[in-house]
Amino acid sequence: KTAGTASNRPSSIDRTDACGIRRIRANAEVFEKVDPEIVALTRDLQQRGVRLATISNCMAEDAAPWPTCALAAHFTTAVFSFAVGCLKPDPSIYLTAIEHLGISPADTLYIGDGGDDELAGAQRAGLRAAQAGWYVERPLTATVPFLTTHRDVLHLVLQ
Repeated sequence: KTAGTASNRPSSIDRTDACGIRRIRANAEVFEKVDPEIVALTRDLQQRGVRLATISNCMAEDAAPWPTCALAAHFTTAVFSFAVGCLKPDPSIYLTAIEHLGISPADTLYIGDGGDDELAGAQRAGLRAAQAGWYVERPLTATVPFLTTHRDVLHLVLQ
C-alpha cells in the first residue's frame, strides 16, 4: 500500500482506511454513551447468573469498539454477523449465540427492537422473544411481549 498516488492525492485504499477509522470512532462514541440503566440491568442479570449474549448485524468496523463498551463485561458472548457469515433474522445467528451460551433455545429469551424481522427470526430459531419498547413508539406485533421499561426485562426474565 502506498501513501498516495503519483499526483499526491490519497489512493482509494487510503480513503477506504480513513472511512473505516471514522466509522470505528463513531461507534466507539456510541458505545461510550450507553444508558447507565442498561449497564445496571445487564450487571444485575449477570450477577443473578443469567448468561447474556448480544447479536448484531454489523461490519467489523462497527463491532471493533465493543470490547471497550461498559456492557461487554456483562456479556458471555457477542455474535456479529460479519464474523459468522449470516444476518438476523436467519435462525443460525441466534443458534450460534445460544450454542456459545451453552443453553437450549427454549430456555432463551431474545430481546430486541424488532428491526430486521429479528423477533420473528428468534422465534423461528425456537427462542422466546420480546420487544424492547424503549427504542420504539409502538409494538410491531401482538405475538411478543412489549417491554416499556428496562425494569420489565427483570420481571420477564425472573418469572
